[in-house]
Amino acid sequence: MAPLAREKIRITSWWRSPTVNQNVGGVAASQHLWGVAVDFPLSSWGVASQLERNPYLEVIRESDHYHVELSDLVWPLVKNEISYHDLG
Repeated sequence: MAPLAREKIRITSWWRSPTVNQNVGGVAASQHLWGVAVDFPLSSWGVASQLERNPYLEVIRESDHYHVELSDLVWPLVKNEISYHDLG
């Protein structure tokens, strides 16, 4: 896999507390709660298109941002290794 371009992006959301996640309309099982999901603006489409090639990530285009999280292949393995309380 080719390295990512050195484009700078602005991360608009990373780790969220349960309260913040609820206030922004996040899903109850959001990977943001574990700090393994990020959001960034649609203007960073070049980075998003590169990340889409990674089989361990899922890139979701929302109405005003991209959401990147671990794929269903990887997330259960990672979730078993970390605890929500480790991040609190």
